Amino acid sequence: MNPSGVGLGLNVAHNLVELLSPGREQEIRVTSIPNQGLIFTFFLENKEISLEKGLNHLIACEITDEEISQSKLPSVIEDSETPCFCSKVLIVDDNLFNIMALETILDFLKIKWDSAYSGFDAIEKLLDRQRNTCCQECKQFLVTFMDQEMPQMSEADTMREIKRLQVNIRLIGWIAHKAKEEVDKFLASGLGLCIYKPVSIAMTKDTLEGSLN
Repeated sequence: MNPSGVGLGLNVAHNLVELLSPGREQEIRVTSIPNQGLIFTFFLENKEISLEKGLNHLIACEITDEEISQSKLPSVIEDSETPCFCSKVLIVDDNLFNIMALETILDFLKIKWDSAYSGFDAIEKLLDRQRNTCCQECKQFLVTFMDQEMPQMSEADTMREIKRLQVNIRLIGWIAHKAKEEVDKFLASGLGLCIYKPVSIAMTKDTLEGSLN
């Protein structure tokens, strides 16, 4: 059990309040009651919209089909006689909802992905990829998104083993903690870059720029 929580709740709530609150009321107010708890207060604009229309708006609000088509990131499914369907990105996180969020963004960007729920699972994915692939160029993932707090096998041990198996892979830290000491500690374990949860489409696109060629 993680006593500090996943670290995403208030961040997600804040983003939703900014999206749905009217005018200048785009904030969450906190009242602390000693020995009892906290009261969180926010305002939402009352609008009647159909469920289907609302979902479509939330999904499409960050990026349009035209913006996706103009992205410099290469599509995994190339226009050729023998398209490659191998995943380029490996997501390593023990939280299903975090994985689903990043998977949705990668789908928007037309980037093939695979996921692992632990360090052991990630290593097995890499080994399986080396054993079973369509061609020599696809024997490896190009990028790995690594969660900061992994069960069974620590993120540092996982990254060391990944680097041993595939020295040229790009390791990206994917973290909820924004404290400088936490970020520095994670970077020191072998990462080239850290990004913060929850990630956006724009952040993911910028992070992957130039890594999937």
